[in-house]
Amino acid sequence: MARSKRASGQITFRCPVEQHEELLELATILGVDLNALLNMMVKQSLPSFRKKAKKQAAMHLACGRLGSDEIAIPTEEAVIRQMILAARQAPVQDRVQILRDFADRFSEPGDPSSLETAYYAVELMERATALHYLRYMRAHRRQWSLRTEEEQLLGQLEQHLEQEIDKMKEKRELDKQRSREKKGS
Repeated sequence: MARSKRASGQITFRCPVEQHEELLELATILGVDLNALLNMMVKQSLPSFRKKAKKQAAMHLACGRLGSDEIAIPTEEAVIRQMILAARQAPVQDRVQILRDFADRFSEPGDPSSLETAYYAVELMERATALHYLRYMRAHRRQWSLRTEEEQLLGQLEQHLEQEIDKMKEKRELDKQRSREKKGS
């Protein structure tokens, strides 16, 4: 029989015997029982897990916006280009895993983690997609009936997005250098 998914305040927790022994030892050292220790550990780590879950959820949503084939991929980095091209062909729900698989398979030693690389690819394409649509609006301004000040604002937004993409690429290169330096030491 399936159990209810509602919170009752009680959880059955299974772990390896060695881990259980270590938890009991820590609880004794801290002067608390095992339940109090587990509550402390959950309370301390919950914010970081919540942040990670939000980031993962945002990435799943963003993966639906990897752009279509008409949107250029603004990087010369072969791994990123291949990741995005492969993910575009997959159903939305599979795209995060495809991005991570490609990053694992084709990244060089010392590159940032596959998750960081996947986040970078998604963020890069979000900006590239926005830039593509801004340029489209400016190129077809008669269709949109843009006033002069709106046209100028779109131009400023376009410049800002181009700068953001350039900053992202620079940061990516610095991250790659730092990762390689860490692995080299």
